[in-house]
Amino acid sequence: MKLLRYRSSLILGGALLLALAVLPACTKMKKADAETTAPDPDKPDARVVVTGASFDQLLKESTKPIVLDFWAPWCGPCRKMDPIFAAAAQERPDIIFGKVNVDQEDALANKFGIKGIPTLLIFVEGKMVKQSVGLISKAELLSLLDSTLKKHSKS
Repeated sequence: MKLLRYRSSLILGGALLLALAVLPACTKMKKADAETTAPDPDKPDARVVVTGASFDQLLKESTKPIVLDFWAPWCGPCRKMDPIFAAAAQERPDIIFGKVNVDQEDALANKFGIKGIPTLLIFVEGKMVKQSVGLISKAELLSLLDSTLKKHSKS
């Protein structure tokens, strides 16, 4: 009986560790961040839906940097990231902001080895140059974009 309890606790502990490893995106935002991330309702949604079929064409034809948000409707951190991503898209028309639903576009998610969501991928001149996994604030997102684009801009 003791052996059964011991094994049960090991299995439960292992499952907990696995859950913590699989969900790196579960971070908390400050309340002030959450209040300043809502997109402007008077402006149109500046994001595009990206599919496996449209991805290659978008990469080839875009003269702007691209940031893709890999997400799923059942993902809590993804739902928190959505208004942040929308607000950043409205603020930065010099960048294409795309949404990739991993449930509908699993081949595209697999192509980039997406293991946790939300995951952001930044592309410059058709090449992926940066990846960020997990929920981030609008300020962190804009800072990430600025630093990445500065590093990879034509000199």
